Amino acid sequence: MDKKELIETEIIKTMDLLEYGEKLPHDSYFFSRLQERMQEQPKKNIVIASLRPILLTCLLALNIITVLSYISTAESSEQIVTNQDPLTTFASDFNLDQNNIFIIE
Repeated sequence: MDKKELIETEIIKTMDLLEYGEKLPHDSYFFSRLQERMQEQPKKNIVIASLRPILLTCLLALNIITVLSYISTAESSEQIVTNQDPLTTFASDFNLDQNNIFIIE
């Protein structure tokens, strides 16, 4: 038997199992019990349902405020750095005094 015939026999066996195999027993009242259970679930509380959009709006506002404050802080720090001499900025970052600056040059 070559490979193609082997595959075809396996496919036929699988199809026969699906067609003539044993069926699992099922409960005929499953759907009606499921519907009852779904109807018994408690309704959402109106307070909780109204708090969700309010909390999401507050979170969005907080994020916007945070982004705006970060941008304004970044712009002011860039202005400070760009207005200074790079050598002076380097010296202040590493706590170098005036004598060490001249050694670097």
